[in-house]
Amino acid sequence: LAVTVTTNANQKKVYGTVDSVFTFVSSPTVGTVLENQDTIQFIGALSRLPGEAVLGSPYTIQQSSLANSNYTIAFSGENFSITPLEVNVTADPSQTKVYGAENPTAYSYTSIPAEGDVLANGEAISLTGALSRINGENIGSYAIAQGTLDNTNYTITYAGANFGITPLAVSVTAKPYQTKVYGSANPTPYSYISMPPEGDVLANGEAISFTGALSRAVGENVGNYTIGKGTLHKANYTITYSGENFSITPLEVRVSADPDQTKVYGAADPLVYTYTSNPAVGTVLSNAQVINFAGVLIRELGEETGSYTILQGSLNNGNYSINYQEADFYINCLDAPEILNSLTATGSGSSNPPVISNPGSEKGDLLIVGLMYEKGASTSPSAPVSSGWKKIRSDNQGNNVGMITYYKIAGSNEPSSYQFGLSSSPKWSIGISLITRADTLNPIDAHNGDFGNKSNFAVAPSITPTVCNTLVMAFFSNKRDAYWTPPNGTVEVYDRPNSQNGLTSNMMARYLAPPDNGVSTGSKSAEATISEVWVAQQIAIRPGAIGKNRSGASSARTSSQSEVQLSDEQPSKESFSAYPNPIVDRLSIQFPELTKEPSLSSISIFDQIGRSYPVNAIWHSKNASLEIDFSIMTKGLYIIRVSTSTGVQALKVQKE
Repeated sequence: LAVTVTTNANQKKVYGTVDSVFTFVSSPTVGTVLENQDTIQFIGALSRLPGEAVLGSPYTIQQSSLANSNYTIAFSGENFSITPLEVNVTADPSQTKVYGAENPTAYSYTSIPAEGDVLANGEAISLTGALSRINGENIGSYAIAQGTLDNTNYTITYAGANFGITPLAVSVTAKPYQTKVYGSANPTPYSYISMPPEGDVLANGEAISFTGALSRAVGENVGNYTIGKGTLHKANYTITYSGENFSITPLEVRVSADPDQTKVYGAADPLVYTYTSNPAVGTVLSNAQVINFAGVLIRELGEETGSYTILQGSLNNGNYSINYQEADFYINCLDAPEILNSLTATGSGSSNPPVISNPGSEKGDLLIVGLMYEKGASTSPSAPVSSGWKKIRSDNQGNNVGMITYYKIAGSNEPSSYQFGLSSSPKWSIGISLITRADTLNPIDAHNGDFGNKSNFAVAPSITPTVCNTLVMAFFSNKRDAYWTPPNGTVEVYDRPNSQNGLTSNMMARYLAPPDNGVSTGSKSAEATISEVWVAQQIAIRPGAIGKNRSGASSARTSSQSEVQLSDEQPSKESFSAYPNPIVDRLSIQFPELTKEPSLSSISIFDQIGRSYPVNAIWHSKNASLEIDFSIMTKGLYIIRVSTSTGVQALKVQKE
């Protein structure tokens, strides 16, 4: 029987499933009953070309074993299709790495059906390729994409996830012992160490590095300042920071008290003792701070003449290490009082009381009167009434001869003369001296007196001045009209005996006390031409706080040590010779202008701090030389000044 077999169209399966029976239709159709009562039917089955891959699809359905020996089969085939298997792939969540680490070998995922599951056709679920992620190595989230993950037999539905790059844990530790000296610039930058160390290359090829810098607590004074993390940063790191202290150490500053700082005895100290510093005050340092100090220098206590160490006192700056260099502060002697003029007078009897002219005083001058009289203790002297005269002392040799001394500070309207009183109508001699540069409040520093029996010698007892540069006046009288030879080391000011009446004598000599206050003068002995009973006094005149030079006065030293020294240059040997130098006891000087005996008032001797010394000199006319006695001077440097008609000659000499 001729039978047609036609394969049904659109036969297919999903990849992985088992093939179903291939279907067909026949004409006559299967089951049709023929006239001979046989039923249309077949044995065997259709088959297809082998293959399970979707890419091989479609596969031809063939007649294969489908048959019936009673039929002549006309077969018409069709294609069989294998369609992709639906597979869900989901990237695993929470996949991460630490910054700098390598990426994982593969980004993980799960699939449904699960990878490895065996399908009905005996094939196992498998995928080729791999997931991938968006490029980037900084911390953050990066989408995991399907990448090359595939299987041609699957229709893959992909669900992505994020891959996280987390910060790298880095420790940063500020280095210890970072310092600077006060005033210098801060270091750039503050140093540190890190772990991993800066510059190390990580697995991802990135090197350990930072942006920004450490900083420190604000401040420029000496002390410790915490070094903080500042702006030091890297977005890919979690930084654990350990700080340290930055130290500002004191600046070495040298402070030197200025030399040659002085004042005159009795004057107030300067408001400040001056100094220099290195670096100098006002210097602007690298950190914009300016060199300055708080506090002041002080000096050793004391108001007597001499040198006093200038000490650091409260001078300070907490930011400096001060290396202090001391210097000496000098209290110089006041200018010695000076006798500008002296007048004398003599007389006798109550009708002729002692009257002495004013020697030309100006306001503030000191007037000293020495009144000598016969009858001693039986005579009562008196000063002018209401005239400001004050008694210094009186000494009497019994009822034979007496001496009284007075002083007065001159006012602005002094009389032309002064009349003193003496009872019992004695014979008298009087002298008045005008003195400048004396202390106007307390002019009499010390005094002493004595008397004795007949002798050619009268001895004025020693006194002890309390300040330097006191002028000492030595008064001598005896009960005759004698003349006197002044004591060694003194200069006679006047010698005026009452020659008309035969008594009394009256001599006054002056000298400067020893340069160190508190040192006694020693007694002074004068020799009279006639041996007789005698009286004598010594009176020390205290220098005043104001060095007043009067017209007509001899050249006097100034209160400034630097001015006293005149010059650091020595006169040339051709113009000024002095020998021996250094001096033992006596010094001889010669220079062309010194052609005749100079007055002692034209010669001045000073030490280094300006104290003046008495001049005791002998003139040698034969060789026109002046021999000066240095025996009372202590060891040290002295300046000699000699005033001549052509100027002043000065010389430094050394006493050994």
